[in-house]
Amino acid sequence: FRLRMARYSYTIEHVPGKLLYTADALSRAPQRENDSAGTELESVTEAYIGSVISSIPTTADSLEKYRKAQSEDKVIEQVMSHCQSEWPHKSNLESELMPYWSVRNSFSLY
Repeated sequence: FRLRMARYSYTIEHVPGKLLYTADALSRAPQRENDSAGTELESVTEAYIGSVISSIPTTADSLEKYRKAQSEDKVIEQVMSHCQSEWPHKSNLESELMPYWSVRNSFSLY
């Protein structure tokens, strides 16, 4: 969400709920199947991630070393698997994954 909003200049104002007629109408609007906004957000996100990676002060060899180490780490492998599908309920989570539960929604895979 932050990436989508980062390109705009905006202010946040409190509006009482009883005055939010447009938001109520929009929340009930049917979704179109072809979501061009989602596609646009995906391309903007990929461009941003690419620019961040290219600005990291490291060499390609070091990045490859980090990727290899991550691919060999069993805990990271499970975290990535849960990010790609769905995280189990906290009560069903293995103990080594507990530190990642509270930040599970902030992960992204690239």
